[in-house]
Amino acid sequence: VLFQLPLIVCLFWLSSGFNVDPSLVSVSGFSSGGFMAVQFHIAFSQSIKGVGVIAGGPYWCAEGEISIALTSCIKYAELINVDLLVRETVALVSNKEDDPLTLGNATVYLFSGELDTVVNTGVVKKLATYYSYFMLLDQITQVYNISAEHSFPTNNASFAECNHLGYPFINYCSYDGAGAILQNIYGKLNPPVTPNYQNVIQLDQASFIPKGWNTTSSSLYHYAYAYVPTNCASNKTSCALHIAFHGCLQTILNIGDVYYKYTGYNNWAESNNIIILYPQANATQPTPDNPDGCWDWWGYTTSMYVVRDAPQLATVQTMVKYLMRD
Repeated sequence: VLFQLPLIVCLFWLSSGFNVDPSLVSVSGFSSGGFMAVQFHIAFSQSIKGVGVIAGGPYWCAEGEISIALTSCIKYAELINVDLLVRETVALVSNKEDDPLTLGNATVYLFSGELDTVVNTGVVKKLATYYSYFMLLDQITQVYNISAEHSFPTNNASFAECNHLGYPFINYCSYDGAGAILQNIYGKLNPPVTPNYQNVIQLDQASFIPKGWNTTSSSLYHYAYAYVPTNCASNKTSCALHIAFHGCLQTILNIGDVYYKYTGYNNWAESNNIIILYPQANATQPTPDNPDGCWDWWGYTTSMYVVRDAPQLATVQTMVKYLMRD
């Protein structure tokens, strides 16, 4: 796979958005994007059908502290107090977010590679325990038996073998992570097909950032990207919408278009009328201190980074509304 900067696509025709079924919105993410997917799920739980998390942990895991993020939430899962996080979830969302009990309407897919040396599998298992407070266990699918390093698993043989640790953090594992996530959320889908990359559009993500913030202070890239299946682009049918968060060191400047083109989501999207939104974080330093372009799951933008009016969450939700004609 070649790393290349994306082709700019004209969006003058997108002013009216697309025909998206609001009951078919979902979210997923890898690594820091996995933590971000959980935050987005909690913040907008009434509108999220399902979530997929690869190598991510519980909501509010870091409690706003980078030291906790780098210890308990990555390496030492035994230090994560799920009871505390559940209580703090209820406190944080009270009169601010959706009722966390609405999480029980969703399905959850969790994945941790057997060989992951970056985010301990125990962290993902703690996330399963966290979700079990809000839903039945049979709504939570857990996959821990794939010999994968810290990576997004695919069945794309052009990537490095599954035990590789390094750029672009997307590996060939003979396992279709994107397909597993989407089918866990939406049920049995049509087989994946070759995407039409003319269907990738560029969004002016900077224009969706809330007032008082900018691309630097929010640590967001100027653009985001979306794959819009052929039938959705022509508004011939009602479509689903899935948000896919990349991980650290997977920004446009790190790996070009690889995450939003080759993780496998688009193959399923084209044959099943699912729009895929790929928000984009960006590296910033020293303020905010985010040199690896991670999503904010420890508080580098604001101490209230997990609530819906936090800059990154609010930006992504505004893009979702834009794509939905809302």
